[in-house]
Amino acid sequence: MFGLITITKIKSKYEALIYDINELAKNDSGYTPTGDKIIASGYTINADGTAGMWTISQSTGGKEEKSYIQRLLDELNEKAKLRKEEQKRLENLSEKTNIDELTTKSLKRTLDINV
Repeated sequence: MFGLITITKIKSKYEALIYDINELAKNDSGYTPTGDKIIASGYTINADGTAGMWTISQSTGGKEEKSYIQRLLDELNEKAKLRKEEQKRLENLSEKTNIDELTTKSLKRTLDINV
């Protein structure tokens, strides 16, 4: 039915796509972006050469467990909070250093020491 040349053309056409799909499958987290557990999934190559994916997922069932996206947002918010705290600490340290320098200069002037 298919000649050797036709099979080679088909193979070269889809080889990279199949490799990419395989790599995606290896790196699958096992959860949907909404936090549901993936029970089964698969990839398809359509007749027009495009790729598709199907999944069967199980809801985690309640609001007590955060979705994957919500967990990422929480992590980002926590990092932003820590950065703000560090920035504020550095600003306070900088202000204290400036006050110490001004106090030192003022004392030297009062004691008539060369500044």
